[in-house]
Amino acid sequence: MVLGISPARWQQLVQQAQGNLSHQEMEVLGMEVMSQTKGEAIYQVLEEVTSRVGVPLQIVSDHGSDLKKGIRLYKEAHSSVLVTYDITHQTARLLKEELEKDESYQTFAHRCARTRQQLQQSPLSFLMPPTQRAKARYFNVDSLLDWATLVLAYQQRQDFSMINPCFCLDQRALNALAPHLPAASLAKLQSLKNHIYPDKEAFTCALVEILGPKDFSVKGANVLIEADLGRRYFKEKLGWLQDYRTTLEPYTQMLTLIRTLEQDVKQQGLTEQSLTNFIKQTRSRSLSERTESLKRKLLDYIEQETASLPADKPLLGSSDIIESLFGKYKLFERQVSAQTYGPLDFDASPAHR
Repeated sequence: MVLGISPARWQQLVQQAQGNLSHQEMEVLGMEVMSQTKGEAIYQVLEEVTSRVGVPLQIVSDHGSDLKKGIRLYKEAHSSVLVTYDITHQTARLLKEELEKDESYQTFAHRCARTRQQLQQSPLSFLMPPTQRAKARYFNVDSLLDWATLVLAYQQRQDFSMINPCFCLDQRALNALAPHLPAASLAKLQSLKNHIYPDKEAFTCALVEILGPKDFSVKGANVLIEADLGRRYFKEKLGWLQDYRTTLEPYTQMLTLIRTLEQDVKQQGLTEQSLTNFIKQTRSRSLSERTESLKRKLLDYIEQETASLPADKPLLGSSDIIESLFGKYKLFERQVSAQTYGPLDFDASPAHR
């Protein structure tokens, strides 16, 4: 699939502060069904498009090996064309370099995947980690970090009633309280043992009656914590996330840096000001040494992609629009397949599969 937009229209969108492309803004310049997408075949498709619409000002792609070779052959035949590496794939590649051998991040991602499996169809399903891609997994690092931030914020509120509103002073709770309460208080609490209270208010009333207001004001908080069944289940399944409260900060820093650049390039295009804008936007930020290293790589990318820019013409910096189109196609394909074949019966004879 080859999509296109005229430089004049793209410049108009940028000037109107509407640089995010929509499908309606794009024109289908070429579409070819292929059994193999070798570089030579890609080159032939580009030449066929050129014969109809002329040599383009620019080609943006994700640098897939087949596309990269085909575009290189086209560039050799048409030296004026500018070839741009899609910023989304470039930043994902740089992020992969940072995280692929990072043991802490890999452990975090693995635990997210395992936790997702454990929480499906459970009272904690609403706090389930997002699905991780089998391929291009570094495109969704931010979704994992956003999830972790939300879950830690949920924990900070100390209200676990959505998981389980009940309170129960069972043996496990009593064992946890034993080192912190005097024997006399523990003896009083025995009368509440194993009784399930429907919510915090009902359990608090029972505690005040047994311990008395004065003792409750001193010891009640610990008892409430240990008897909270929602908190207990949260801790069993998601307590591990607490260990990453500070560990995830460097990854968040890196992603913030990347998203700052992506937003500017995707909305304003690649311009002579892209480098200056990025430096200004990130100058005041206190960055770790590791994030500074990533910043230098991002600066190198901008310098390379803006080196041959025509004056006063913003160029496209992203191929997100064509990725989106193929994503919609795949969704449509699955829907049609489901409507046509329904649930697959793997016990059927080969002729009916």
